[in-house]
Amino acid sequence: MRWRDVAVVAGLVAVAGAALAGGPPVDARIAAVDKTERILDDKIEARTAALRARVRALYKLTRPGTKVRLVDPAVRADVLRRRAAARRILHRDVEELAVLRRERDAVARARRRVVRERSEATGAPPPPRSLRRPVPGPIVTAFGRYRGRRTRTRLLSRGVQLATAAGAPVVAPHDGVVRYAGPVRGIDNAVVIERVDGLRSVVGKLAALDVRAGQRVTAGSPIGRAASNRVYVEVRIAAGAAGWPVDPGPLLSAR
Repeated sequence: MRWRDVAVVAGLVAVAGAALAGGPPVDARIAAVDKTERILDDKIEARTAALRARVRALYKLTRPGTKVRLVDPAVRADVLRRRAAARRILHRDVEELAVLRRERDAVARARRRVVRERSEATGAPPPPRSLRRPVPGPIVTAFGRYRGRRTRTRLLSRGVQLATAAGAPVVAPHDGVVRYAGPVRGIDNAVVIERVDGLRSVVGKLAALDVRAGQRVTAGSPIGRAASNRVYVEVRIAAGAAGWPVDPGPLLSAR
């Protein structure tokens, strides 16, 4: 069977940014804020690395042993000149880093405002602990931004991953109709369930599937088995074609 991209699964499981590109204007604003945050994060990381390099360079010019070379007037003048230049650049880097961090804080505040507008426009997510936990394990990958363990690059997770055992039974988080059951790129097999109020859940990283598209399920009914030691869970409230992702962590029952 051909593997499908997340965005192709009937518009129910959008890739990061797909919902933002085609949704209401507020979604486009959030996408712009996300992009600005990523740019500022990269600049802060680069400036911090440059600052560390400047500090190391300045230390080399002031460490013990430098005084021996300062007997020569020409060497002394050159060292003093380089020290002064290094200090100026160091102060500049510190000031620029402070500006970038202030800008990053301002963007974070702007994002919170836009997300609040989004919540007011689409309605609040389900009450806490109102969804059944597909597997009893704890959350091992949280919702939102995180740094990849191998590449160390910043990534964005639209859901959470729960610890489990390969082959463990996985159950539906809520009542609803299965809108899709099959392979999804990046999360093995997945099941998309839509509730009567439009809420959609995606349960992925499954091996064998126990349900098919169009089938009605109830909370706690089996939908498949885990493909590995992780199960992916994503929750989207009704908003646009692909829905709006919310953090599943607070919504899942304790066990």
